[in-house]
Amino acid sequence: WQGYREHVLPAFTYHNQVDDLGMQVARKLYGSPLRSSVSRLEQYASCPFAHFISYGLSPGERKLYEVASPDIGLLFHNALMSYAQKIRSADMTWQGLDREDSDVLMDQVMEELAPELADGVFASTHRYRYLLKRLQRVGRRTAWILVQHIKAGDFQPVAVELGFGTGRALPALEIELPNGEMLYLEGRIDRVDIFDDAKESFVRIIDYKTGGKSFDLADAYNGLSLQLLLYLQAVLNAPQQIGRERLNPAGVFYFKIDDPLVKSDKDIMEEVEKQIAQKLKMDGVLLKDVRIIRAMDVNADTGSHIIPAAITSNGEVHRQSSVLEESEFAALLQHMRELVKKMGLEIIQGRVRINPVRNEKGNACIYCNYKSICQFDPLFEDNRYRNLRSLKREEIINLLVRPVQEAEE
Repeated sequence: WQGYREHVLPAFTYHNQVDDLGMQVARKLYGSPLRSSVSRLEQYASCPFAHFISYGLSPGERKLYEVASPDIGLLFHNALMSYAQKIRSADMTWQGLDREDSDVLMDQVMEELAPELADGVFASTHRYRYLLKRLQRVGRRTAWILVQHIKAGDFQPVAVELGFGTGRALPALEIELPNGEMLYLEGRIDRVDIFDDAKESFVRIIDYKTGGKSFDLADAYNGLSLQLLLYLQAVLNAPQQIGRERLNPAGVFYFKIDDPLVKSDKDIMEEVEKQIAQKLKMDGVLLKDVRIIRAMDVNADTGSHIIPAAITSNGEVHRQSSVLEESEFAALLQHMRELVKKMGLEIIQGRVRINPVRNEKGNACIYCNYKSICQFDPLFEDNRYRNLRSLKREEIINLLVRPVQEAEE
């Protein structure tokens, strides 16, 4: 029984937790100075241990000859980039495109890109060839919705797939950490739109999403959704590279790529298209300014199918609009920078605890690829979720603006 006993006894003192790496090991593992993507910081905010596995140990999944969700997302991202580039290279304008031209253009793009994706898997079976046809339909609809969005306002695309970081169009977003070291954030922005009004220029950031990702102010406040706002900050820091003296924030949005089903009592194409447009409305937050809302959608007075904002009959911003005052926008961006400072310092200090986040929408373990590695189990004494309480918009605004007001006093 000696062998059995030696296996059983450690179970009485087992704790499923890991010690911090320490700064020396962390520097060797992650490099110095630290260069990071925004999505990397979001993963750290979700769980430090998942970040350590993904970016420290970097395991690779076994590659299968199939089409997975990331492949489809990559196809659409590349397709929309090529679509915009073809419009520019053909000396066409977004306003001059009609539905037929748009469909033909997107079909050409998809046919060019499909053979290059996943080692040509789309040509391997009848099933994948059918899937490609369906994706082409989604691409055509997405492109036309995108064209309609641009036609409906004064914001014009000035860049697609705009990179910031070493060797890219924009410089990296530089963040000085509390210990004096530097963190360089790098990334690629799906689309940057500009509205020039008199002597002012406003910028909006648009990120294409194929999943169910939505903008949540509470997630942004807690560091779980940093992408859009940090992309905005990267552009605001480099107006000259965009051809402007100064840029003001106008909004940040997710543009959903989908082919939704709608329920309609009317068998009228115009009505069906209107409902589809409503389902594909951009999700995000924008500046609380009637001028900016109208510049994004000239029909915002009757309710917008483009942005989460509207204008009342009195000419004011509707109370249910997803908007922020200029000072609130500035406070939110400042809060983002402070979050990045905190996370960056913890990363270079080697923090790798198994500490997944949990809120009312779920927890970080649900879609985590590393559950078999961490063996997280709330029944273990040292395994606890980091619970985030639900915050209403008013609470978040108060939390954002209060430190600014106290600093001014």
